[in-house]
Amino acid sequence: MRTQMLKTFLCLASVVFGMAQTPAPAPVKPVPAKPVAVKAVAKPSRVDEVIQLFKGGMTEGFIVKTLQKTNKAIELTTADVMKLKSAGVSENIMNTMMDPGVAPAPVVAVTTTVAPAPVVESAPAPVPAPVNTAPASIVAVSLPSGPPTAAQKKRVVVDAFDFSAVMTAVQAVFGTQQNIGKGIQAMLTTRLHQANKLVIVDRAKVGQVMAEQDFTAGNRAKQGSGARIGRISGADVILAGDIIIFGRDDKKKSGAVAAMAGFCKLCGAVAASKKEEKAVVSITYRLIDAETTEVIATGEARGESLRKSTNWGAMIGSLGNGGVAAAVDMSSTNFAETIIGEATQDCVNKLADILTKQAQDMKKHVREVEAFVADVAGNSLTITAGADDGVNVGELFDILHVDREVKDPVTKEVLDRITSKVGEMTISGARPKTSSGTYSGSAIQAGKDFIARKRM
Repeated sequence: MRTQMLKTFLCLASVVFGMAQTPAPAPVKPVPAKPVAVKAVAKPSRVDEVIQLFKGGMTEGFIVKTLQKTNKAIELTTADVMKLKSAGVSENIMNTMMDPGVAPAPVVAVTTTVAPAPVVESAPAPVPAPVNTAPASIVAVSLPSGPPTAAQKKRVVVDAFDFSAVMTAVQAVFGTQQNIGKGIQAMLTTRLHQANKLVIVDRAKVGQVMAEQDFTAGNRAKQGSGARIGRISGADVILAGDIIIFGRDDKKKSGAVAAMAGFCKLCGAVAASKKEEKAVVSITYRLIDAETTEVIATGEARGESLRKSTNWGAMIGSLGNGGVAAAVDMSSTNFAETIIGEATQDCVNKLADILTKQAQDMKKHVREVEAFVADVAGNSLTITAGADDGVNVGELFDILHVDREVKDPVTKEVLDRITSKVGEMTISGARPKTSSGTYSGSAIQAGKDFIARKRM
């Protein structure tokens, strides 16, 4: 019995001793949780912001004003520029992006209030006219200060001058018959062309021009390489005139010389030979309205030489090997250096000045042109009127929104359109039926709600 109890005690003691010798398990270290990577949403670039504003219908003036208010220059790469251009953004906006401190070009109409909402095709209500868009002051500043454009210049035909009244004097001066009417015409044409204030329309070779156009139209010339029919420019006015004095003004000879010549031919000849007089050329002119044939203005241009002479038969000097009997190029420097050449050039200069001054008051024949806006691509417009309708490159068109139409209550015919100006365009290309140009103003859309009207 004791033995059994002893064995039991020993077993329990060994168990307890074993448990005491067994090391405690190491504590488990907590594993830190890995942070979850959160992707940041990329902020759109300034270039994308401008494209979003433009495609959202914001006007060019509003975008420019926003960039100037931010006043942070944007470095545009070549890829950025091409991306902006393909989106239809104008160069004026790009310039402002690169340098917001520079004022935009004066031709861009910048509104002083918040730009109106873009036109939505589904909206039935008409777009109200923007406030202060393209005011007259901006248009005035955008006009060039130099010579007028080709569209603003008057077109003039210079006719050959009649010289039947001075044929005897021409024979005495040149020693032969010389067509001074065509010579002075050529001199005046050159002088007016150099002044660059009128467009000179040549009619002397119009027959050859028409023949060349007919030749091209007959499919004998390579397509696209010849002159097109219907491109000859019309004229606003025709200049015609008569040469009434060429050499000296016999009406202004002194009474003493005339009386002596009547008493004694020999004495008169001697007295006249001793009197030195200037060479004189005088032309009476007429300005004729090319549309109505009405005479607009008349007058006389009188030129005198700087030098004097008594030898009227030798006023032309010796030009070329042929002497005084040879045909003379009146536009040459040699002729200008002679006494009669000085008088002729003085007369031509005065006539050119008179014509240029009077041309400023001439009424230019401008046909009324009104068309619909057919296409809108950024700041480029296409309208439904072209060269066949009288549209010329460089002309200005007002872009108008049709607020409402006035119709005949019975026939429903459109009698008038009540419009408001939203912008303007400058014609850069004119095809027979359509024209295209650069537009500045509020957002518009193609269709019958917007029309283009030529500025008269």
